[in-house]
Amino acid sequence: MNIKSIGKHIIGDYTNFYGNEYLFGNFVFNTMIESIEKNTKMKILHKKLEILNEDTPPGFTCILLLDESHFSAHAYTGSGKGMLAIDLFTCGDSKINAVIDYFNTKLFEFHPEVKLKFMDKIPRFITS
Repeated sequence: MNIKSIGKHIIGDYTNFYGNEYLFGNFVFNTMIESIEKNTKMKILHKKLEILNEDTPPGFTCILLLDESHFSAHAYTGSGKGMLAIDLFTCGDSKINAVIDYFNTKLFEFHPEVKLKFMDKIPRFITS
């Protein structure tokens, strides 16, 4: 069955992502911004990074609200967890594979010990 869609949704999970929540949070957030700006014409409408370390395991959560949807990341960087999850959703024809490839290249350069455990591309806004 050939599914046609307008949008795309990429989700990814990484392990071995241990480190300082401030350093790692700022790196991921800035790399997400750079990945969008260098690889697409999507506009960033709003951006937010929150460092988690009070009443929660150390980590961060961040989001870019895009004119074609969103790019988010959530991580626990300490306490034996070392997990990062990303989520890039578009409702248009932007080249999100290039965004993810760029993001992964920068992430693996920054933290070579990180492991990509799962990544999937899901068609969204199905047209047939």
